[in-house]
Amino acid sequence: MRVHNFEYEGLSALEGELASRGVLDGENVLVQCFVGKVDKTAIVDLQDSIRSCLPKSVMIGATSAGGIIEGEFSPLNPIVSISVFDKATISSSFVVEKNEENMAARVASETIRNDSKMMILFSDGLTTNGDNILQNLYPHTNDLMVVGGRAGDGAFKETFIFDKDNISNVGAVAACVNGDVTAVNRYYLNWQPIGKIMTITDVDENILKTIDGQPVRDVYRKYLGDYVGDNLPVSNTEFPLIKLGAEGQQICRAIIAMTDEDYAVLGGNLEVGDQVRFSYGNVDMIIDETSKSIPTISSRKPEAIFAYSCAARLGFLGDEVGLELKQFNKVASNAGFFTFGEYYYSGSSFEMLNGTLTVVGITEQTVSNDEIATAEEADQKAAEALEFTVSTEESENLFKGSQTRVLQALITLSNTVTGELAATHKEVVDSINYASRIQRSVLASESDFDAAFSDHFVIWEPRDTVGGDMLLNSSTWGDGDLVIIGDCTGHGVPGAFVTLLANAALDHAMLNIEPGDVSGLVQKAHQMLQQTLGQHQEGGRSDDGIELGACYLQSNSNKMIFVGSRFSLFVVDGGIVSEVKGTKKGMGYRGISFDQEYESHSIDLKEGRSFFMTTDGYIDQVGGEFRRMFGKKRFKELLLSMENIPMSEQKERLIESLHSYQGHEGRRDDVSAIGFKV
Repeated sequence: MRVHNFEYEGLSALEGELASRGVLDGENVLVQCFVGKVDKTAIVDLQDSIRSCLPKSVMIGATSAGGIIEGEFSPLNPIVSISVFDKATISSSFVVEKNEENMAARVASETIRNDSKMMILFSDGLTTNGDNILQNLYPHTNDLMVVGGRAGDGAFKETFIFDKDNISNVGAVAACVNGDVTAVNRYYLNWQPIGKIMTITDVDENILKTIDGQPVRDVYRKYLGDYVGDNLPVSNTEFPLIKLGAEGQQICRAIIAMTDEDYAVLGGNLEVGDQVRFSYGNVDMIIDETSKSIPTISSRKPEAIFAYSCAARLGFLGDEVGLELKQFNKVASNAGFFTFGEYYYSGSSFEMLNGTLTVVGITEQTVSNDEIATAEEADQKAAEALEFTVSTEESENLFKGSQTRVLQALITLSNTVTGELAATHKEVVDSINYASRIQRSVLASESDFDAAFSDHFVIWEPRDTVGGDMLLNSSTWGDGDLVIIGDCTGHGVPGAFVTLLANAALDHAMLNIEPGDVSGLVQKAHQMLQQTLGQHQEGGRSDDGIELGACYLQSNSNKMIFVGSRFSLFVVDGGIVSEVKGTKKGMGYRGISFDQEYESHSIDLKEGRSFFMTTDGYIDQVGGEFRRMFGKKRFKELLLSMENIPMSEQKERLIESLHSYQGHEGRRDDVSAIGFKV
């Protein structure tokens, strides 16, 4: 196998290059072309020249954000890389197709042979989804190595893929190398993960909407500052996201654009539940880490190296990009291009990468395992010698390389502290999750209300894992059914503690108050809660309590008793919503009289009437265009609009309406509601 890399400067120059290098035309010739200046006329000229000089060859090409030739960055001139194989054959396809599934099926059927060893795949960079292409291609490949990437340009405006006869801004071009060849591929990222682990909470393939429930731009502002958040996607070059792949590899996801809705367009797909971290790149560290892993390529004694590197990597490394690329010159002749996403084969899956330098070494020579081991050992000794030389130089000059050492130390410090905090956080979260199970076992569940009502719903959505809203249902207080919904002081852990106290106070009150005396029940619970918290006396700093609504349905009666402590009962009947307001005093609070009385209301249980109670977390939730509270008026209108549908559907409508109104706003409070018909 022989490889010839040069810049294309016209037909006559091409003829001269081929003649001086002794390149002969044949079906065993693979031509890769990379065009940095996106000009369709220039591509057509290149096609004409290749057809004229190498009519039997297989040609595949793509526009690029710049070319790579013998370890150098070539921004404009087209790069021509000619591989002449002694034994291998080449098969190829050119597919114009927007549907990634159809595209992958055609590429596979037209290109792959029984003895295919490697596929080089270029797809358009702006229209189709590279991740989807790979995932649809994988079932057809039988673990065939796939390399290459998405076409690029310098401004995210237009990209092309082409062969000798075709050119398109959508689709894919591919070539398979078949026969007795050996290929080894590696990828180099070397960005350092930093900061906390975050979870993807809303994403549509490569359109990222929220991380940890917050808009992407807000997350960047929160952790990396206003400048980084305000200047996405440009600022993302320095701080891309990294997720852990199925094989343990770090997979970069760069933001390449922001949509009109302010969603982030990524260079590859993510899924809800993926865990990601920010990452940080340092030029010296990137180049150093690449140099350490070159032996894995050189030990296979490649006759050629093809390099496909990310445009974002070029943007970050800038003028230093050649320092990374030149390291491969001592291994083999190399060429490639800067992509809008790199294709990588991990050994058991295909990955769409961002931010990486991917390389594939290929040879027709037979390399034994002993030769590989010997070469790896020699390369490792050379790397250690180089590392020793560098460290010796640095010891002679204490200031040389100090910036990189300080940065590495700070990254280590940040990640260590983050890990320690994550371990502590896990302990706290585990404890709160256990507390949640306890709270749920104490509070009434939706099924507990089945005996009292034939048609009903219950909503209990704590803002946090545990919450300050409570539900109670009892059929043991006399011969009726008691239904209570309450809103305790605060939310989260403090609120949850108060719910347990309030629940105990109500249980105690039921033992001491005559069944049916709902007003007396609420008063007794108020007194018990006030005494338990020591808020019936002067002094002290706590001032906690509960606001609740209580409904009592006595057996064989067409009346329902309602008592509210700063709580309302909403009655929907015949196209009208009525609000029965409770007493304007809470329960248990320090400033409320120990002997506070709570007014009792007798409500007719007419056929067709619906009854609703809700904590203020629903009505007070901020959202909408003007960031205002949902409000009681909107709540009543919603209840009225649902009058004639089953309670189960009303529950879904209530939840959907609140979530829709809330939008990207954070949940302000716990939300609980109950609705029933008798």
